[in-house]
Amino acid sequence: MDLEALKSALESTGIPIAYWSFPDGEAPPLPYLCYFTTGSNPLFADATVYFLSDSVRVELYTDTKDLTVEHLVEAALAGFHPKKDQEYLDTEQCWMTTYNIEV
Repeated sequence: MDLEALKSALESTGIPIAYWSFPDGEAPPLPYLCYFTTGSNPLFADATVYFLSDSVRVELYTDTKDLTVEHLVEAALAGFHPKKDQEYLDTEQCWMTTYNIEV
């Protein structure tokens, strides 16, 4: 799967989405999603790259802990086996749930 397929899967949730971030002053009301690559992971042997995958971080921003929205995103990411973390952002007054996956 590639980034376009990931974007399509995330768009199926109906939650607004942007690569990296929304333009200044144009972020929609919460909840919304941002996703971006964080690096690549080559599988190589004998000086040959056999497979190259990208590490991707998906960030879900919500104003409250919202299990319904989280489950919606997790259903879209089910085939990716994401690692999930969460934190409250005091400066933004919202929750950020992160999903780290490989594509």
